[in-house]
Amino acid sequence: VMTCFQEAASIAEVWSEQHAEVTDTDEKLKQLIHDPLFTAHFVNWAEIILGDYAQKKSA
Repeated sequence: VMTCFQEAASIAEVWSEQHAEVTDTDEKLKQLIHDPLFTAHFVNWAEIILGDYAQKKSA
């Protein structure tokens, strides 16, 4: 889980640098959350983490 969050922070940092023209923090976060690549990473991680959790709970 920590690896996922560290990778997310890394992606967010790079995204923020690439979109330096957006200076409002709230707007920057909104745009980041709606970025297709960032969203795809989070969906993938959620499936992995929750899938592992669901398998352990049912075992």
